[in-house]
Amino acid sequence: GNVGGDNLIAHTGFTEGVVAFVLALQTGMIDLEMPARIGAVSIILFVVAGSFLQSAFEVTEPVLLALPALRRKVINHIPVLVITLFILIIPFFMLYTIISKVSSDMWILVVISSYVITIVQILGVLATYSIFMYDRYQPEPSQNMDDYVFYIKSVTKICEFLMAVSIVGGGVYECLTEEDEI
Repeated sequence: GNVGGDNLIAHTGFTEGVVAFVLALQTGMIDLEMPARIGAVSIILFVVAGSFLQSAFEVTEPVLLALPALRRKVINHIPVLVITLFILIIPFFMLYTIISKVSSDMWILVVISSYVITIVQILGVLATYSIFMYDRYQPEPSQNMDDYVFYIKSVTKICEFLMAVSIVGGGVYECLTEEDEI
């Protein structure tokens, strides 16, 4: 089948390149002195890595969710599960790294939120995969499977919404505190 949709540009790295270019322009990286330039490049690379992980997740998700329906041996699921777990572990490591090395401000909140959203989405997909696999081995399919999937997706979307609200709240707070300092 056509995994990942018809948008060929979305999975070629084009988006990540555009994000890096726009962020370099936005930060005025060319005009920065060397220590500040290294810091700006580091933050931009964290943003690009987050975008890359999100793209990798978007490619992996439909494959993972299709596996229980294919009735293949569970051993055939291992490569996709390993990739999915790898995509889950990397954001945790990146979160730890960025939180421990960089002081917090609005831009860091945006970078952190992209990693948190990716983690929440992966956990939701793994939970959905798990209930599909559980249902696969039941003698009779569950009548409530649609409800379970709905609940998992609802929790995932609520977490994404709360993250977006926290970013907007952080932006408003930063704007209000900057006005007080002027």
